[in-house]
Amino acid sequence: MSPRILVFLLLGLLLALIGEWDNAKRAIAPLRQLDQKWVDFCLGNATTSIGAPSVTMVRITDEYEPVPIGRTDGNSDELTRLDYAAILYAIGKLGPKSVAFMPTPVFSSGSVLNDNAAINPLKDAVLQLPRLTVASQGSTEGGKNTPKYQIISATGDTSTLPQIASDSIPADADFLYNGDPAFIGIDGLDTLQSGDPRVPLVARVGDQVVSGFIVQALARQAGLGADAISLDLEADQPLLSIGELYQVPVASDGTMAIPSHAGLSHSMYELSTSEDGEQSKNYQFASLKVEDVALAAERSDSLAKTLLEEFGDKYRSISENLVLVGFDRSADRTIATLNDEFLTPMTATARAIATIQSGRHTGPWPMWARIACYGAILVVGCAIIAMRRLRIPAVILVTIAVLAALVLIFRSTLLWIPPFAIFALLGLLAFLAITKRSKATTQVAE
Repeated sequence: MSPRILVFLLLGLLLALIGEWDNAKRAIAPLRQLDQKWVDFCLGNATTSIGAPSVTMVRITDEYEPVPIGRTDGNSDELTRLDYAAILYAIGKLGPKSVAFMPTPVFSSGSVLNDNAAINPLKDAVLQLPRLTVASQGSTEGGKNTPKYQIISATGDTSTLPQIASDSIPADADFLYNGDPAFIGIDGLDTLQSGDPRVPLVARVGDQVVSGFIVQALARQAGLGADAISLDLEADQPLLSIGELYQVPVASDGTMAIPSHAGLSHSMYELSTSEDGEQSKNYQFASLKVEDVALAAERSDSLAKTLLEEFGDKYRSISENLVLVGFDRSADRTIATLNDEFLTPMTATARAIATIQSGRHTGPWPMWARIACYGAILVVGCAIIAMRRLRIPAVILVTIAVLAALVLIFRSTLLWIPPFAIFALLGLLAFLAITKRSKATTQVAE
């Protein structure tokens, strides 16, 4: 065996092992950044396989100052009915198409603003919105009430789905004047774990399968009822269908993975140009603070006019996208993804909604496929190194063919291979081919 072939095989195996070790340990930050850039490149060449998201977050952040009046308990951080009413009134003034309310508040009696008998601003605010999807927290433990969630059809063994026996935090009655409850999570089932966050989409209540908060919000935005939602657990890859719009791969426990590398950010838009040449941004994934929404809703105010002039495209997304209302405080950023992001439950939920809307169910190749790819490159590389001539053109052709194949596979499956080992193997092959050609050229010159 040629020494160069032996070097290529040994170093190539070492590079492949380094790549796979980092895939498992996520220890080398530059390689994680390389993964993201590679997926972004593949997504840019897979426009026929993916669509656009359509979600706008209205975020309650650390900067939000609760209404101070009417409090007797001294808890100035707790939001009252008046706080939520003010938030929803502001959203309502901007003409939302569909609203999903994510917090599950439990109102204390320490404020007169939480006393329905005295004042009820929240009910009035809810009634001026389109019908809401309202989050509740499910529990596997029995309770006083049986949850009344949206029932969907299902085929296959539904015993693998989690069972909800009651609500540990039911949706508040004020929201249900113009809204329907849906579970956002289930006590004891922590799916939003760092490194591999998943969101629950469906569960069981008794013998029936019900849709969760994300599914119900998506269906409502699309104008679909429960009869348009179905779960197929008989296939090798269980699938949740929301009409003909969304086909969602789920696990047997009814959860969906949130891809760490899906090319989604909280400021995605599409540029459009009018007939008179003016450009505008159509926001597909937008992020707004409740304070800014409240200011923009006061259209007669000079500051509001300034906001609408400068950021009107983003505010207009409220009337076009699914509006997700929730908390996005620094203390809630506890969910770490594989590409070093820290998400709150709200941003994780928004990411899941955007993934379903755009069909960006990306994921890495299985181990056996990655090993087969590395092996094929090593075999072809050995053949090229053994060639007496045309080594460099062969390396160029192989490099183009490998990269084109990886992009085409991504376009058809949305599966990607972590690129470090591939790039390293192709680079090593090019180095050995070039250095051998240079040595041969030098000998001829002499």
